[in-house]
Amino acid sequence: MYYPKSQIKTNLYTNGDEFQTPDGKPYEGFYWRTSSGNFYTGKNPDDTPTKTLSKLKSSKQEDTNFNIKTVTENVSPEVLGYFKVKNIDPNKPPTFKSPRYYLNTPTQEDYDNGFYERYFLKKANQIIYIEVSKDTYKAFTSGDSNYDYKFYQSFSLTWVIKGETQEEVVNQNYDLVEYYQNALNYPELLRYFTNYAEFYRS
Repeated sequence: MYYPKSQIKTNLYTNGDEFQTPDGKPYEGFYWRTSSGNFYTGKNPDDTPTKTLSKLKSSKQEDTNFNIKTVTENVSPEVLGYFKVKNIDPNKPPTFKSPRYYLNTPTQEDYDNGFYERYFLKKANQIIYIEVSKDTYKAFTSGDSNYDYKFYQSFSLTWVIKGETQEEVVNQNYDLVEYYQNALNYPELLRYFTNYAEFYRS
């Protein structure tokens, strides 16, 4: 599908509490929207396959008389283990802040240096990446209890933004991401980035 750039907003991110896919499942990840108020999966119209998103209907737990067995049947062993270590009642799990997507952009000082740091999180046991701010990155690496940091991997990339040629910059950034994907075990990380010359200046 084609839309004029003036009619869409791309590279948006949802944490799973806003939209659902056509099969009714909550959607977490990148999305884009049209000026007419339609929402689609992916970073932009070229990020296929594309699914139509609809607003997630809020629901309330009608049966409040549930027991620990009911809760634990729907919680992963990793989470239950964490609850046990932290002495947390499974019926009253803590509410964590969700990491928010943040596009780190270079400053003039960064352009003078030719590179800058970008910060990311990866969900444990899932191939879901999200770029975050430096403050959020520090919160996860320091074990801030306001976040469910136990279920994320945090890492940063030194992104090249200046070079003699754009091709040179693209190759350097691509090689770095490829190293993280293959040597440091961040699967499919190469697919996260769509522009390896992002923020490039000659």
